[in-house]
Amino acid sequence: MDYWPLLDLHEAVKDCERTLCEIVDDVETLVAEGDDTYPPDAPHLLATLAALRALLADMLTPALEEAIAGEQARYAEDLARWEAGQP
Repeated sequence: MDYWPLLDLHEAVKDCERTLCEIVDDVETLVAEGDDTYPPDAPHLLATLAALRALLADMLTPALEEAIAGEQARYAEDLARWEAGQP
């Protein structure tokens, strides 16, 4: 198998989580350095970001995590076989 969709999905979710964390950090820094009015509606933005992060956490169900782990194991096996076959 040359395509590992669940691994791609897992990486995309991790990337999304990292990006959301960066945005939260940026907004919190702006609020701390400013006068609590910049950026506008910062509390709403932070609450929305928290909701998105919670949604991401709920997205990876135990069954999906198990399927991702299985695909990761198959990927590792294929990679080991490929590397072993190389001169």
